[in-house]
Amino acid sequence: MTNPSIDAAGVGGVDTSDAAAQDLADITAVAEIARQESHLAWLRLGHLYAMQRRRAAGSAGDVESARLLADATAIVGAEAAIVQAVSKDTGIRQVTLAVEASERLPQTARLLRDGVISARAFGAIVLQCGAVTDAALMAAIDAEIAQDLRGHGAVSMSVAEQTARRFVAEYDADGVRDKRRANTPGVTIAHDVDQSALTVATRAEDVTLMDKATRARAARVCEADSRTVGQRRADVVVAAVLGTRFGCDCGRDDCRHVRPRKRSGRSSPRSSCTSSSTRPHCPAAGTRPPISTVSA
Repeated sequence: MTNPSIDAAGVGGVDTSDAAAQDLADITAVAEIARQESHLAWLRLGHLYAMQRRRAAGSAGDVESARLLADATAIVGAEAAIVQAVSKDTGIRQVTLAVEASERLPQTARLLRDGVISARAFGAIVLQCGAVTDAALMAAIDAEIAQDLRGHGAVSMSVAEQTARRFVAEYDADGVRDKRRANTPGVTIAHDVDQSALTVATRAEDVTLMDKATRARAARVCEADSRTVGQRRADVVVAAVLGTRFGCDCGRDDCRHVRPRKRSGRSSPRSSCTSSSTRPHCPAAGTRPPISTVSA
């Protein structure tokens, strides 16, 4: 297949002898592909929702309605996982997002349809809205998020999360507090193809300290280190948990930073590290402090 960016005929009629015009054509194509990916993700959610509703048909009004709906989600999620060659957890997550897109966040889901937000950004919004249980409040929050983000322009993950969090706190502050009180510390592990995720839920104060510590340790490498900041932070966490050494991977004999011991010839799954926390505060006596998460 001919690479359109080096085709002598040009891209979309653009003369590729002009480097600036070629760059513009290429980056425009990348942006259009991103919009198409979002639209395809929206289409997938629609098909998964249709399957989930058919499997759950007849359960309305049944005393076991909630269980049947959960079973339908799990079954469709497992089937989706098989055809996409992803983990069952990922398939179930997609079906859950499909339900959210159709029943709780339909206006925000249209941003996905129109290529305004990515599938990951939509997932982040769903996560932020998880504490809202009142249908009327959820509809109002959905409308606010959709209106705000549509006029925002490029929407990053952080912008999507912050926007959703802001409107949830504005409309359903009581629900946010209830969710914080209900959260409990714990560790969860999810596997997806060649990458795994470990999430630790703990006190907000501890997450803040862990975030600062991993950032500081990840910075102690030379300029020749090949990893991104996120990759180094993930390696810092893995080294801390396993009791191994973290250091620069430049391979230079004169590097002053401690280098990690050589691993076996087997390749390791990719990993990344992110952290988020609620605002630290001193909990009242007898209450549980807010819970935050660190993922690696």
